[in-house]
Amino acid sequence: MIREGELKMIFLLKFLAVLCIGAVVAFIVYSIYQNISSSVKQFSVAKKKKRVLTQESYFKVLMVHIEANPKSREGFYVKLLVGFIVGLLAQLFTGKLIFSILSFIVSFVMTGRYFSKRAKNRLDKFEDQLIEGIGMITNSVKAGLSILQAIEDMVKNTKPPLSTEFGEALRQIKLGTPANQALVDITRRVPSGDLRIVIMSINIARDTGGNIAEMLSRLAAVMRERKKIQGKIDALTSQGRTSGYIMAGVPFLLMGVLYFLEPEMMGLLFTTLIGNLMLVVAIGMVSLGMFVINKIVAIDI
Repeated sequence: MIREGELKMIFLLKFLAVLCIGAVVAFIVYSIYQNISSSVKQFSVAKKKKRVLTQESYFKVLMVHIEANPKSREGFYVKLLVGFIVGLLAQLFTGKLIFSILSFIVSFVMTGRYFSKRAKNRLDKFEDQLIEGIGMITNSVKAGLSILQAIEDMVKNTKPPLSTEFGEALRQIKLGTPANQALVDITRRVPSGDLRIVIMSINIARDTGGNIAEMLSRLAAVMRERKKIQGKIDALTSQGRTSGYIMAGVPFLLMGVLYFLEPEMMGLLFTTLIGNLMLVVAIGMVSLGMFVINKIVAIDI
């Protein structure tokens, strides 16, 4: 039998352990928040928009920065912060360390997938606008404007993100940056293969001469055809992606049904070490299957 003094000592040790863990987690969360806040301020100053933080929330500014570069340091800090919060909540509700670790990993990965999805949507929107923008530049050049005047006219008649990126290039040119360098800087901010070809063509035409209107017109036609082919590929591979999602969800659906029918037997998965390890293996195999399926159906041209 455990004496009352020993029980008090055990309780005190547990309380101190929880207090220490809570202090460490709070310190980590605070450090991550400070890094994110500092990065947002630096980003705003670098963009020379000092009124951004007073007109928009920190969150909106941060999301714009992460959309432009989802693998940035700020994106990693946000994923880490979300993972710590979700893992801590899982530990409070389940009391199982293994579920806390799984929750941390899943939330970290899913947050990264969310950022990557937003970045891809932004890039797709930019490339769609780029085709229209090239058409505007071509028409302006044919009307007798210079290439920089044509770009300025295009910026006035388009919407973000295309107008934002080319508008930033025009501001750099007005501040004294060489035009070729200002245009190349756009490709560093936007990871688009089509954009690199367009900027390279414009710079070569400005340096060596030539019919830039015809060159851009042909580029726009090629980009439209690539978009059509990519759309057909996405339509043909949509069935494979849907099958992958169904195959990933079926095991967990069956586990829920079996838990409803035999709660005592299925409860061993959550209450025993062997059951927890089996769950980890199952989740790992499902994740691996989803990764392989996504790699198979991800066809880029």
